[in-house]
Amino acid sequence: MIKFNRNARVADALATGEKFLNYSDSLPQLKDDEYLSDLTKKFRGEWKEEKEAIKRTKVSSELEARDAERDTKVANLKAYVTGLSVHPDKEKSENAKLFLPIFAKYTGIMSEPYDTQTAHMTALARDLSAEEIVAAAKKIDAQVMIDEMNASQAAFVESAGEYTKSIVHEKEKKNACDIKKSLLTTLNDKILPYLSTMAIAKGGEYKDLFDYIERDIEQSNSAMSERAKAEKAKK
Repeated sequence: MIKFNRNARVADALATGEKFLNYSDSLPQLKDDEYLSDLTKKFRGEWKEEKEAIKRTKVSSELEARDAERDTKVANLKAYVTGLSVHPDKEKSENAKLFLPIFAKYTGIMSEPYDTQTAHMTALARDLSAEEIVAAAKKIDAQVMIDEMNASQAAFVESAGEYTKSIVHEKEKKNACDIKKSLLTTLNDKILPYLSTMAIAKGGEYKDLFDYIERDIEQSNSAMSERAKAEKAKK
Protein backbone atom coordinates (compact mmCIF):
# COMPACT_ATOMS: atom_id res chain seq x y z
CA MET A 1 0.00 0.00 0.00
CA ILE A 2 1.40 3.35 -1.09
CA LYS A 3 1.19 6.25 1.36
CA PHE A 4 1.25 9.94 0.59
CA ASN A 5 4.70 11.45 1.15
CA ARG A 6 4.54 13.45 4.37
CA ASN A 7 7.06 15.94 2.98
CA ALA A 8 4.76 16.83 0.11
CA ARG A 9 3.75 20.40 -0.56
CA VAL A 10 0.55 21.62 1.06
CA ALA A 11 -0.89 22.28 -2.41
CA ASP A 12 -0.32 18.64 -3.42
CA ALA A 13 -1.94 17.35 -0.24
CA LEU A 14 -4.95 19.58 -0.86
CA ALA A 15 -5.25 18.45 -4.48
CA THR A 16 -5.18 14.75 -3.58
CA GLY A 17 -7.57 15.38 -0.70
CA GLU A 18 -10.05 17.10 -3.00
CA LYS A 19 -9.93 14.19 -5.46
CA PHE A 20 -10.54 11.70 -2.66
CA LEU A 21 -13.51 13.68 -1.32
CA ASN A 22 -15.08 14.22 -4.73
CA TYR A 23 -14.70 10.58 -5.78
CA SER A 24 -15.91 9.15 -2.47
CA ASP A 25 -18.95 11.44 -2.61
CA SER A 26 -19.84 9.92 -5.99
CA LEU A 27 -19.96 6.34 -4.66
CA PRO A 28 -23.38 5.62 -3.10
CA GLN A 29 -22.43 2.22 -1.63
CA LEU A 30 -19.84 3.80 0.67
CA LYS A 31 -22.31 6.23 2.23
CA ASP A 32 -23.77 3.36 4.26
CA ASP A 33 -20.38 2.63 5.82
CA GLU A 34 -20.55 4.56 9.10
CA TYR A 35 -16.89 4.04 9.98
CA LEU A 36 -15.67 5.31 6.60
CA SER A 37 -18.20 8.15 6.73
CA ASP A 38 -16.80 9.26 10.09
CA LEU A 39 -13.23 9.13 8.75
CA THR A 40 -14.24 11.05 5.65
CA LYS A 41 -16.01 13.67 7.76
CA LYS A 42 -12.88 14.13 9.87
CA PHE A 43 -10.72 14.34 6.74
CA ARG A 44 -13.08 16.85 5.11
CA GLY A 45 -12.87 19.10 8.17
CA GLU A 46 -9.06 19.01 8.13
CA TRP A 47 -9.04 19.63 4.38
CA LYS A 48 -11.25 22.73 4.76
CA GLU A 49 -9.13 23.97 7.65
CA GLU A 50 -6.03 23.59 5.48
CA LYS A 51 -7.59 25.61 2.68
CA GLU A 52 -8.46 28.39 5.12
CA ALA A 53 -4.87 28.45 6.40
CA ILE A 54 -3.56 28.74 2.84
CA LYS A 55 -6.01 31.54 2.14
CA ARG A 56 -4.70 33.47 5.15
CA THR A 57 -1.17 33.11 3.78
CA LYS A 58 -2.24 34.33 0.34
CA VAL A 59 -4.05 37.34 1.80
CA SER A 60 -0.91 38.28 3.73
CA SER A 61 1.21 38.03 0.55
CA GLU A 62 -1.30 40.15 -1.36
CA LEU A 63 -1.20 42.81 1.34
CA GLU A 64 2.59 43.03 1.04
CA ALA A 65 2.28 43.38 -2.74
CA ARG A 66 -0.31 46.15 -2.40
CA ASP A 67 1.92 47.99 0.07
CA ALA A 68 4.88 47.76 -2.32
CA GLU A 69 2.67 49.10 -5.11
CA ARG A 70 1.58 52.17 -3.18
CA ASP A 71 5.19 52.81 -2.12
CA THR A 72 6.17 52.80 -5.78
CA LYS A 73 3.43 55.25 -6.71
CA VAL A 74 4.41 57.67 -3.95
CA ALA A 75 8.08 57.44 -4.88
CA ASN A 76 7.34 58.01 -8.57
CA LEU A 77 5.25 61.10 -7.92
CA LYS A 78 7.79 62.56 -5.51
CA ALA A 79 10.66 61.94 -7.94
CA TYR A 80 8.67 63.49 -10.78
CA VAL A 81 7.86 66.77 -9.04
CA THR A 82 11.32 66.99 -7.49
CA GLY A 83 12.89 66.70 -10.91
CA LEU A 84 10.54 69.27 -12.42
CA SER A 85 11.27 71.71 -9.60
CA VAL A 86 14.64 72.42 -11.21
CA HIS A 87 13.32 72.45 -14.77
CA PRO A 88 14.52 75.37 -16.90
CA ASP A 89 10.91 76.15 -17.79
CA LYS A 90 9.93 78.59 -15.03
CA GLU A 91 6.22 77.78 -15.09
CA LYS A 92 6.87 74.06 -14.71
CA SER A 93 9.42 74.53 -11.97
CA GLU A 94 7.24 76.94 -10.00
CA ASN A 95 4.25 74.60 -10.13
CA ALA A 96 6.37 71.60 -9.21
CA LYS A 97 7.85 73.44 -6.23
CA LEU A 98 4.36 73.68 -4.72
CA PHE A 99 4.51 69.93 -4.09
CA LEU A 100 7.82 69.94 -2.24
CA PRO A 101 6.57 71.28 1.13
CA ILE A 102 3.81 68.69 1.04
CA PHE A 103 6.19 65.76 0.53
CA ALA A 104 8.50 67.24 3.16
CA LYS A 105 5.69 66.67 5.69
CA TYR A 106 5.69 62.95 4.93
CA THR A 107 9.39 62.11 4.89
CA GLY A 108 9.85 58.41 5.56
CA ILE A 109 6.25 57.58 4.76
CA MET A 110 7.24 54.50 2.75
CA SER A 111 9.03 52.86 5.69
CA GLU A 112 6.26 53.39 8.22
CA PRO A 113 4.11 50.62 9.75
CA TYR A 114 1.03 49.78 7.69
CA ASP A 115 -1.51 51.65 9.83
CA THR A 116 0.66 54.76 10.20
CA GLN A 117 1.41 54.87 6.50
CA THR A 118 -2.27 54.44 5.66
CA ALA A 119 -3.17 57.41 7.84
CA HIS A 120 -0.41 59.54 6.32
CA MET A 121 -1.34 58.47 2.78
CA THR A 122 -4.87 59.65 3.47
CA ALA A 123 -3.52 62.97 4.71
CA LEU A 124 -1.21 63.25 1.70
CA ALA A 125 -4.13 62.66 -0.67
CA ARG A 126 -6.08 65.36 1.13
CA ASP A 127 -3.18 67.82 0.80
CA LEU A 128 -2.86 67.02 -2.90
CA SER A 129 -6.55 67.72 -3.43
CA ALA A 130 -6.18 71.38 -2.46
CA GLU A 131 -7.40 73.67 -5.23
CA GLU A 132 -3.98 75.25 -5.82
CA ILE A 133 -2.27 71.84 -6.04
CA VAL A 134 -4.89 70.41 -8.39
CA ALA A 135 -4.36 73.36 -10.72
CA ALA A 136 -0.58 72.94 -10.53
CA ALA A 137 -0.86 69.20 -11.17
CA LYS A 138 -2.73 69.82 -14.39
CA LYS A 139 -0.07 72.24 -15.59
CA ILE A 140 2.75 69.72 -15.07
CA ASP A 141 0.76 66.62 -16.11
CA ALA A 142 0.94 65.09 -12.65
CA GLN A 143 -2.75 64.40 -12.07
CA VAL A 144 -2.61 60.91 -13.58
CA MET A 145 0.19 59.98 -11.18
CA ILE A 146 -1.80 61.34 -8.25
CA ASP A 147 -4.83 59.31 -9.31
CA GLU A 148 -2.69 56.19 -9.58
CA MET A 149 -1.26 56.80 -6.12
CA ASN A 150 -4.75 57.20 -4.66
CA ALA A 151 -5.94 54.05 -6.45
CA SER A 152 -3.02 52.06 -5.01
CA GLN A 153 -3.92 53.34 -1.55
CA ALA A 154 -7.55 52.27 -2.01
CA ALA A 155 -6.41 48.81 -3.15
CA PHE A 156 -4.20 48.47 -0.09
CA VAL A 157 -7.00 49.48 2.27
CA GLU A 158 -9.26 46.86 0.68
CA SER A 159 -6.59 44.16 1.08
CA ALA A 160 -5.95 45.26 4.65
CA GLY A 161 -9.62 44.73 5.40
CA GLU A 162 -9.48 41.20 3.98
CA TYR A 163 -6.32 40.51 5.97
CA THR A 164 -7.93 41.69 9.20
CA LYS A 165 -10.86 39.34 8.60
CA SER A 166 -8.53 36.43 7.87
CA ILE A 167 -6.57 36.75 11.10
CA VAL A 168 -9.50 37.02 13.51
CA HIS A 169 -8.80 34.43 16.20
CA GLU A 170 -5.76 33.30 14.15
CA LYS A 171 -3.80 32.57 17.35
CA GLU A 172 -6.34 29.86 18.10
CA LYS A 173 -5.86 28.24 14.70
CA LYS A 174 -3.18 25.85 13.51
CA ASN A 175 -0.81 26.82 10.73
CA ALA A 176 -0.89 25.12 7.32
CA CYS A 177 2.03 22.76 8.08
CA ASP A 178 0.49 21.49 11.30
CA ILE A 179 -2.85 20.93 9.62
CA LYS A 180 -1.14 19.06 6.78
CA LYS A 181 0.34 16.64 9.29
CA SER A 182 -3.11 15.87 10.71
CA LEU A 183 -4.59 15.63 7.22
CA LEU A 184 -1.98 13.12 6.03
CA THR A 185 -2.15 11.12 9.26
CA THR A 186 -5.87 10.64 8.73
CA LEU A 187 -5.31 9.67 5.10
CA ASN A 188 -2.23 7.47 5.48
CA ASP A 189 -2.88 5.81 8.82
CA LYS A 190 -6.65 5.49 8.86
CA ILE A 191 -8.39 5.88 5.51
CA LEU A 192 -5.93 4.05 3.26
CA PRO A 193 -5.47 0.99 5.52
CA TYR A 194 -9.23 0.66 5.90
CA LEU A 195 -9.89 1.00 2.18
CA SER A 196 -7.12 -1.49 1.42
CA THR A 197 -8.69 -4.07 3.74
CA MET A 198 -12.21 -3.49 2.44
CA ALA A 199 -11.06 -3.56 -1.18
CA ILE A 200 -9.83 -7.11 -0.60
CA ALA A 201 -12.79 -8.18 1.51
CA LYS A 202 -15.63 -6.63 -0.46
CA GLY A 203 -14.20 -5.20 -3.69
CA GLY A 204 -16.71 -3.06 -5.58
CA GLU A 205 -16.69 0.63 -4.81
CA TYR A 206 -14.15 0.15 -2.02
CA LYS A 207 -11.66 -1.17 -4.57
CA ASP A 208 -12.59 1.56 -7.06
CA LEU A 209 -11.89 4.28 -4.49
CA PHE A 210 -8.74 2.64 -3.15
CA ASP A 211 -7.27 2.11 -6.64
CA TYR A 212 -8.17 5.65 -7.68
CA ILE A 213 -6.61 7.36 -4.68
CA GLU A 214 -3.55 5.09 -4.69
CA ARG A 215 -2.85 5.96 -8.35
CA ASP A 216 -3.12 9.67 -7.55
CA ILE A 217 -0.81 9.34 -4.54
CA GLU A 218 1.73 7.44 -6.63
CA GLN A 219 1.67 10.21 -9.25
CA SER A 220 2.02 12.93 -6.61
CA ASN A 221 4.91 11.16 -4.89
CA SER A 222 6.62 10.64 -8.24
CA ALA A 223 6.22 14.33 -9.17
CA MET A 224 7.67 15.33 -5.81
CA SER A 225 10.64 13.06 -6.35
CA GLU A 226 11.28 14.57 -9.78
CA ARG A 227 11.13 18.10 -8.37
CA ALA A 228 13.60 17.15 -5.65
CA LYS A 229 16.01 15.73 -8.24
CA ALA A 230 15.69 18.87 -10.37
CA GLU A 231 16.40 21.12 -7.36
CA LYS A 232 19.39 19.01 -6.39
CA ALA A 233 20.76 19.20 -9.94
CA LYS A 234 20.66 23.02 -9.81
CA LYS A 235 22.95 23.12 -6.76
